Amino acid sequence: MAATQTIGIPHAPQNTPKPRGMTQSSKPKRKNVFLSYSTESDYLERKFVSDLTATLNNEYNLDNDLWIDLNEKCLFTSSWMSLRLENAEKCKGAVIVLSNSYMDNRQCLNEMKTLLERSRQNLKSVRLYLILYESAELSSAIGEHISGKVDLTNYEMENVSEKVFVTAGTLGPQLEKRFAKVTSSEKGTGTESHEPDPSAATAFKKKALLHWDADDVYNWLQSKGVPDFHRDAFIERGINGFLLASLGENELSNHLLIDSKHVVRKIPELAQDRLKQDLNRDEAWHCRLSNTKEKPSTIYIIFDPKDIAVAFNIQKYFSEKGFTVTYHQKLGASREEFLIENGPIMAQCANFLVIISQSGAASPFVYNETVFVEWMERNMCAVLMKNENLESKMRPGLKAILQDKPAATLDMATFNEDMEVIEYLVAPARPIPSNVVLQQEYVYMLTENIKFMADFFENSFGDLDANLPTVFISYHWDIQVQAYKLSELLQFYGIPSWADFSSAATPQRSKPPSGPSTTPSLTPKSTSFESTKLDTLQNQIIRNIRKCSVVLCCFSDQYPHSSNCHKDIYTAMTVGKPIIPLLLTNVKFPPEAPAEVRTLMQKYTDRVLDLSTARLLQQNLPRLVQTIRKIKNL
Repeated sequence: MAATQTIGIPHAPQNTPKPRGMTQSSKPKRKNVFLSYSTESDYLERKFVSDLTATLNNEYNLDNDLWIDLNEKCLFTSSWMSLRLENAEKCKGAVIVLSNSYMDNRQCLNEMKTLLERSRQNLKSVRLYLILYESAELSSAIGEHISGKVDLTNYEMENVSEKVFVTAGTLGPQLEKRFAKVTSSEKGTGTESHEPDPSAATAFKKKALLHWDADDVYNWLQSKGVPDFHRDAFIERGINGFLLASLGENELSNHLLIDSKHVVRKIPELAQDRLKQDLNRDEAWHCRLSNTKEKPSTIYIIFDPKDIAVAFNIQKYFSEKGFTVTYHQKLGASREEFLIENGPIMAQCANFLVIISQSGAASPFVYNETVFVEWMERNMCAVLMKNENLESKMRPGLKAILQDKPAATLDMATFNEDMEVIEYLVAPARPIPSNVVLQQEYVYMLTENIKFMADFFENSFGDLDANLPTVFISYHWDIQVQAYKLSELLQFYGIPSWADFSSAATPQRSKPPSGPSTTPSLTPKSTSFESTKLDTLQNQIIRNIRKCSVVLCCFSDQYPHSSNCHKDIYTAMTVGKPIIPLLLTNVKFPPEAPAEVRTLMQKYTDRVLDLSTARLLQQNLPRLVQTIRKIKNL
C-alpha cells in the first residue's frame, strides 16, 4: 500500500501550558519514604498498615518523612493513583507491604514495578524494604533490589500488635537512621492519650468517610446514638474512616469486642450508607464516571499537545473506518482541572491509544490520562513512534502501566500499513477486508507486527508474582501448539494464563500457519508462571487451578480419554472454578468419552466456543475474552 498523503495539520492549541502547568501551584514538601500497600485489604491488614504507620511516625521520627495516602487525605480524589505513582517515582526509600490483596491489585503492582525499574536503572536511587505480610512467591530477580526484609509468615502471630512490634523493631531503626530529619529529643514521645475533640463534633459531616480520623468516627457514632462505652472501643483501637469502611460484624464482635447484636449489625450498614452518600460529593466525580457505559467503536487518543499532527492523522484514519474518535478538549491549568474537563469524555470510550514519542514519553498530559484509564481498567494500546529512543525518556510509572499492554510502531512514511496493525490492536474481531484472498496469512501478518510494550524495552519487570494466573489452560499433548498459541493470544488481551508447557519443547514456527486447526501467533510472552520453590507438577497444577479465575478445557481427539485431563476437570469442579470448553480442532461436543465425563460436559454445552479455524477464532476469541473478564470481575 502507498504511504499516506500529507493532510492538513492543525496547529497545537494556543493555550498549551508548559508541563509545570499540570501541577498544583503550591506543592507540599516531598517526603523521602513511600509506603506502598493495598487499599483493598481486609480489616486486619488495614489495621496493621495503620498501626505500623503510627509507630514509625511516633517512635522512629518519620512523621515528616513517611508518605502514605491515608495521612495525605487523598484516598477519595481523582489524583489518588497519580500521587501514589509519583511518590513511587521520586521517593528515596519505599516500604512495601506484600500480601495476597497487594498482588491482586493493579495499582500496587504498578507501584512495585515502578520502584523496581528505578532500582534497576540505578541501585542507589531508591532503597526498598519488603514486608511479607502473607506468603508470596516472587521472581528471584527481585531479591537483589531489596535492602531490608521482614517475613511475618515465619512467625506464629495472630495479633496485629505483635506483627507491628516485630516489623517496626526490624525496619524502624534502619529507616530512622537513613531518612529521619529529626531526633526523638526534638519532638514529643507520641504516647500522649488521645481524647476526642469536642469542638470538632460535626467536622465529619464535611469530610468523606475515608478521610475521617478517629475523632470523626467517634463523633459520627455519637450522632447515630451509639452508647459511649461502645464508642470508647473505637477510640481505644484508633479506628479511623479507612478502618471503619472494612469493619464487618465479625470484626466488631471479635476484635472490638462489641457484644450488642444490634450495634454489630447496624454499624456496617450505616458506614456503607455513608460511603454511598460520599459518591455524591464534588470530589467523587471520577467514582461516578467509573460506572459509565462504554460506547461501541469509540477511540480516545492520548498524546502530548506537540503530537497533534500525528493524532489528527490517526483520527482521520479511524473516522474513515467508521469509528468515533476523540481526544482531550481542554488542557486546564492543573491536573485536577485537566481530568475534570476530559474525564467524562474518556469514560464513554471503549478503546484508548497512547502515542509515545519523544515528547509523549515524559509528558504530564500523557501520564495523567494514562493513569486515569488504568484506574478505569479500559482497553489500552500503545503506539510508539518509530526510530525514536523512548525507553530512557519514559517515566518509570508510565512504563510500569504500559509494559504489559499491546503495542505497535508507527512510521509516517508507511502510515497506512502501520495503521492496519494498529486497527487490529483496537478491533481484532472486525471483518477481514474483502480484497484479501489469503486470510490466514493476512491475520498472521498483522499479529506478527504486534508486540507488548515490554518487548520494546531492553529490560523490564513483568510478572512479579509467578502464581496468579487469571486462566488455567487444560489440554492434551496432541494440540500443544494450539494451546501455546492460545496462551499468547490471551496474554495479548492482558489475561495471564498458566499451562503445563514444561514437559515438552516450547512450540516453534518458522513460517505462516496453514490449515484449519491453527491460531495466529503473537510475540511470545511468558505464560509458565515460574515458582521459586521446588514442587511436583501435579501440585503446581492443583495450586494454579485454585488460584485462577477460569479453567479453559481445550478439547481435541485425545482430551476426553486422558486421565490427567479428567483430573483437571474434576479439580476445577471441586474448587468451584468456572469451566469454558474450547474446540481447538474439528471435534464434536459433547465429546465421545467415558459416560461420567460426557455427563459432566453436557452441562457446559451452552458455553462451548469453537476456535478451530481462523475465521471462527476471529469471531469467537473476543467473546471468550469478554466472558473471562466478566467472570473475573464477578
